[in-house]
Amino acid sequence: MIAYIARRLVLGVPVLFGVSLLVFAMVHLVPGDPVSIMLGESPAATDAAALRHQLGLDEPLPQQYAEFLARAVRGDLGTSIRSRRAVTDEIADRAPSTIQLTLAAVALAILLGLASGVLAAAGPGPVRGAAQVASLVGLSLPTFWLGLLLILVVASWLRLLPVTSSGPAGLVLPAVTLAAPAAAVIARMTRSTMLEALTTDFVRTARAKGLHERVVLWRHVLRNSLIPVIAIVGLQFGGLLAGSVIVESVFARPGIGRLAVQAILQRDFPLVQGIVLVVATSYVLVNIAVDLLYAWADPRIHYR
Repeated sequence: MIAYIARRLVLGVPVLFGVSLLVFAMVHLVPGDPVSIMLGESPAATDAAALRHQLGLDEPLPQQYAEFLARAVRGDLGTSIRSRRAVTDEIADRAPSTIQLTLAAVALAILLGLASGVLAAAGPGPVRGAAQVASLVGLSLPTFWLGLLLILVVASWLRLLPVTSSGPAGLVLPAVTLAAPAAAVIARMTRSTMLEALTTDFVRTARAKGLHERVVLWRHVLRNSLIPVIAIVGLQFGGLLAGSVIVESVFARPGIGRLAVQAILQRDFPLVQGIVLVVATSYVLVNIAVDLLYAWADPRIHYR
């Protein structure tokens, strides 16, 4: 097991290298100059040159990337152009809010997705139809539109929950907004795998033994349907991290997603690169954890 984890971590290094190279190229090729944003549209040539030299933007791009990579290996993601603070400090200040939102959305997506998938596969007729319609609606609604709709109906008209709050109540609407598309995907995958498992020999044998239908569904059918569902959950984690950019902007949450939007608008190259690299690292680690969960779901799987 330890050897497997070490091997996966090593294989994740080229992925992170590719991500860092891609994001470095993108932020430098996109039109816009942080010097112009900081000094105004028509700065004096000497002031612009001095600031560009101070920020290291007058160096060749390959040299800038090599310096960024050398610092990143040591855990130094550079200094924010906007705030002149360390990028790691900027991310650390905003990370708790994003982690809280993402974990709440993941838990909600798994709970709603599994429940809807089971009902869509083995529930009564009307319930199956309602569950399938709900998953289709969850896939169809854009995240930003759903967030604005919840703000309008739940927070403004009904006044049931606040839009922004430091307590648990302020987390409900953003978590529901972020979790809805992921829950729909999990529900559809759960339904497909359960329908396939329901036709297998071991299910017919379990029913022939006289086991209660609930025991057959939860202990045999669902357990043997979890491998593809776990894989989907791992993939959806990356989508939830990406979706936090939109959700945190809609609900004005002070998280990494909103920080990324501000950094992009202000052409804060080091901050954008640092955020993307941290998110990519998190995604690699989550996928390793998902692989390890396979062994729990199916004891026949062993890692050597």
